[in-house]
Amino acid sequence: MSSMGSAKVNSLSNPRTSLTLALITGTVVKKNRPPAWCDRILWMGNDVQQMCYRSHPLLKLSDHKPVSSVFQVQVSIVDVEKHRQVFDEVSREMDRLENDSIPVASLATNELVFTDVRYREEQVKTLEVSNVGQVPMQFSFVPKPHENSYCKPWLWIKPAVGFVYPNKTVKINMTVFVDTESVSMLTNSQDRLEDILIFHLEGGKDYFVSITGRFVKTCFGMSLDWLFEQNLHVREVPVADLLGGGVLEAPSVTGDAHKRVQIPKELYWLVNYISERGMETENLFLESGTRSDLTHLVEFLDTGGPGVYTGPVNVVAEALLLFLEALPEPVIPFQYYQRCMEASNQYLLCRQIIIKLPPLHQRVFMHLIKFLKQLAVHCEVNKLEHKLLATLFGTVMIRPPKDVAAKLATSKRSQASASKKASAFLYHFLVER
Repeated sequence: MSSMGSAKVNSLSNPRTSLTLALITGTVVKKNRPPAWCDRILWMGNDVQQMCYRSHPLLKLSDHKPVSSVFQVQVSIVDVEKHRQVFDEVSREMDRLENDSIPVASLATNELVFTDVRYREEQVKTLEVSNVGQVPMQFSFVPKPHENSYCKPWLWIKPAVGFVYPNKTVKINMTVFVDTESVSMLTNSQDRLEDILIFHLEGGKDYFVSITGRFVKTCFGMSLDWLFEQNLHVREVPVADLLGGGVLEAPSVTGDAHKRVQIPKELYWLVNYISERGMETENLFLESGTRSDLTHLVEFLDTGGPGVYTGPVNVVAEALLLFLEALPEPVIPFQYYQRCMEASNQYLLCRQIIIKLPPLHQRVFMHLIKFLKQLAVHCEVNKLEHKLLATLFGTVMIRPPKDVAAKLATSKRSQASASKKASAFLYHFLVER
């Protein structure tokens, strides 16, 4: 503790009790009075020892004689070299403690490769991530700069966020699934099965995971015009012709029948198969088949074989809806969408729109309407009435452009209203004779 004190008065020369005043006249007057603060020396601190205290009567500049004192004081002397060594040791220890508090992950691999990815066929690979740090780690996949999603729409990650204790491992499933939303971009080479994922540690660093794959081309997602021009099946068309739109001749699954109605062979085959085998099938289009059955059907349409297809008719019905939904340009092109919405309550206006469609789209529309009317004839057995058929096919044949679809997605009421108008548009043609 620090101490505080005052200098002791020297009894032989006491400035507090006897002061000598020297005047200009030379007279000496002795005067007694209480000591003043200017006669004291105060100190405070540890290891302070007073050695002497004295006055200085020979100094006559003031009526107060100055006093002085000598102290012995202990002070700390810094050893510069030792101070540097201690500082370095403390810094290293602080760095070690800080590093120990940073989460650290170890990824089993930073690249996942998917081979022969087919439409609506899942492929799953597992990414193992271990916590090799000293503290629990919280991870998440984060979007790349200027992007809203942390992965492409054809990739699913589970779990995308998580918490791992030290010396523990988490398995993250990476699932590639090309659905109707993304098949068109991949089929038309506007997108590729490639992505870079950012694996982020809260309070730690980021790790990068590469996703690559090979997508097997399919007729789902191809345009009506391209399909109509080709007699080869999609898988038989060389890549150069897939990109350039060349026309090649070869036998198809429909022979020459599709040429008589002037529509793509794949669409003709789907409609014809249902017409021959499923007109009286109950809940057609409402019950889905197995994934393996659908994969087999898609393979048949893309390659033309092998053999003759004899699968369930409800799988073909499901494929028909998927085929129409996957078209990059719907049966009624995007440019006519708003007019369809506005004309949905008046048959004559709806008919005028159909008349103005591009010839191929017009033929496809009328072929589908004829098919749906035939289905409705058997409604007592298959339970497919006009309104139900209009609801099922209206939203796949009349689809909004992407910008309009994005706005509709923000309101369920707007979505319901648009779907109702699309169904009403189609309903006119189903009941009109």
